Amino acid sequence: MLKCLECRTPYTPEPQNTSGFCSWECFDVKPRPNAPEAFHGFLGDGVTMTQVEGDR
Repeated sequence: MLKCLECRTPYTPEPQNTSGFCSWECFDVKPRPNAPEAFHGFLGDGVTMTQVEGDR
């Protein structure tokens, strides 16, 4: 088991999730430079990120 880097909750990651965060919500709390890699970790192969501009 790992502890999420944001909420510190113990979790067992899926094999492709090497981000260190238990969920996308925890990862997305603040801007992070490795977002494309994390997105792949949460969603798996075949995911393409696109940049969306504007307010959140």
